[in-house]
Amino acid sequence: MFDLTALRGEMKHLTFARVTKMAYNEKHVLHGERNDKVYSHFCGFSRCMAQSERSIWFKKDGHFAQVYVGPAMHTSSLGKFSEYPRVGSVIMGVTAKAPKGEVFLWWTQDARPLFEFVQLLEEAPARVLRQSSRTFSKLRSDDLYLFCRFVLGDVKTLAEQLGEHKTRHPVHKDDTGYQRQKGFRLRCHPVPFAFYAALMCRNGDMFAAFLSEIGDTDQADVYTVERLANMIQ
Repeated sequence: MFDLTALRGEMKHLTFARVTKMAYNEKHVLHGERNDKVYSHFCGFSRCMAQSERSIWFKKDGHFAQVYVGPAMHTSSLGKFSEYPRVGSVIMGVTAKAPKGEVFLWWTQDARPLFEFVQLLEEAPARVLRQSSRTFSKLRSDDLYLFCRFVLGDVKTLAEQLGEHKTRHPVHKDDTGYQRQKGFRLRCHPVPFAFYAALMCRNGDMFAAFLSEIGDTDQADVYTVERLANMIQ
């Protein structure tokens, strides 16, 4: 089990909220009809999931299409009306006090998996790692799932991505449709994945454990324990 104090600290800066109301004005429609409408502006109201008395306002301009959590990238689109937040959906971002109340300085939507990630960090690691199907169903992506396993102490599953004998996916099937696929489809190579996971956790031991698991690698001269230590300082 690794020390996750820094990771928990980083995630505490983020506010998760559930959308309670959306406000649109037809004068802001740029083009399109019905679900294909594109608005130049909209705003909405949300309720903080940790402190329900906090009402937080947000607007379209504050939306971030990409948010990185360690090596995992969360994406969300606002291309048209059908992709806009709905009442009940979860958004996440950084808030600030304003004259008329609390506002999101920036936000991203479809953030339920990131909320679940934060909750899983507080559960018993052995349970999270053992109940792989449950964990993946909450996190919904290979990147976030392996990031979660990695920081909770499972270095082996990520290391296996570099070899022939990969752990089978907890949910996804292979091309035959009968067996679960071998391995995971990550956004980046496992070595930088482990490096940036350890960087967010500010934990050199985490990356050192990964390197000892994989042995020699063609990226060892770029992603090193020494480089990580310098970046953490």
